[in-house]
Amino acid sequence: MWCNDETRFKKHRSVANIKKAFVDLLQEKPFEKIKVSEIARKAGIDRQTFYLHFVDKYDLLDKMNKEFLQVYKTILVERLEGDNSFALEKLEKIYQVNLPYLKEHRLEVLSLLKIDTGRICLKRDLRKMLIDKYQEITGEALTSF
Repeated sequence: MWCNDETRFKKHRSVANIKKAFVDLLQEKPFEKIKVSEIARKAGIDRQTFYLHFVDKYDLLDKMNKEFLQVYKTILVERLEGDNSFALEKLEKIYQVNLPYLKEHRLEVLSLLKIDTGRICLKRDLRKMLIDKYQEITGEALTSF
């Protein structure tokens, strides 16, 4: 499908508004109580527009989690690339570099970390990613984390 710049901008703006509305609603009520119609209303769109971008609220949650994990993993990999040593100082540097991103997206990240649908759980996925990265760098298995 051919898209001009205006169409791409509208799509990006709609998705951004949907995500913001979702995070705002997560401040008011638990995930299980949020309806697509509420997300759409708060985003200033109709439900049909929501469904152009997402299958349901679980799809929205899953995509937001995957997006966060991908960005966070990219930041981590950039900081660790080419250096297989692991030291506390390096870990501190990683968190200092990541802190601006986490501060900027604080509300979103904290909201997403609270949700565990069984299949979708940012906290579990983030933990696994960090453990895997630690094991990759050190060659050591983490016994607790």
